[in-house]
Amino acid sequence: MKLSISQSLLKDWDDYSKGLGCGLWFKARHIDKIKTKPTPAMLKGLRFEYLCTGALLRDGSIPPELLTKTGNISKTDNQKVEKQAERFKEAIEFYGVEILETSKIIEWECDDYKRKGVLDILAKIHKMPEFKENPNVYMKPFEAIIDIKSTGLLDNKFEQFGWALENLPFRNKLTEQPVDYKSIYRENGIKDIPFYWFVHSNTNDIDSRIIEARVGDARIDEQIFKVKSAVKAIESELFLEFKAHPTVKRCFNCPLFKNCKEKITVPKVNIVEIY
Repeated sequence: MKLSISQSLLKDWDDYSKGLGCGLWFKARHIDKIKTKPTPAMLKGLRFEYLCTGALLRDGSIPPELLTKTGNISKTDNQKVEKQAERFKEAIEFYGVEILETSKIIEWECDDYKRKGVLDILAKIHKMPEFKENPNVYMKPFEAIIDIKSTGLLDNKFEQFGWALENLPFRNKLTEQPVDYKSIYRENGIKDIPFYWFVHSNTNDIDSRIIEARVGDARIDEQIFKVKSAVKAIESELFLEFKAHPTVKRCFNCPLFKNCKEKITVPKVNIVEIY
């Protein structure tokens, strides 16, 4: 079996190898490819992306309107994402963004494994200012990757998924995306392609941010090496068998909970040595 290496697989493998994720769930999701329902947070992002670009779910259906915890349509949340989608469209018009393709699959393959990524948007940008000092002078039109984000942590400085600019270079789970996509382009012989996040708040209908992720050559080389190392480690784990890393919270939130023999519902006893 040839492994298919994606950005989400690399994130989950990193968690599992540090004991922060369960090997049984990793295998079910990435090796056995079981199908699971999107979480409410994922649905919120998918609904927003649909309103921005018309992107459908994998089964070809339209992402549903956002619901309250009681299962009713949330008028407030839907109004927020609709307004933010309008702001996204206003921004791409301002910068002359021509959408070439949505949900574009990029791939690279060798004898041992293949790599895959799905771009929200492959675009051609016509009105990107060349200099901040003179915004009326534009760069030559160029192709770029655009990724659309909806978040409640736009200015958060402390959490791992916080988007505060000063800490963003250290948020590996966020920055792995442009690194991974650029490294796939590199494997295909394309030295670089610009990458932009269009990040919109889901807690209000005003705040948004556009961020260009510039990735150094050494970081891209590091990502390619990381992928090769992960492939070897995963193949070894498949031979030795993946290990469960159960916690009460992890198990209760796991799609495998009902039939999993390794699940726990009572916390384990933890030992802390105090000298």
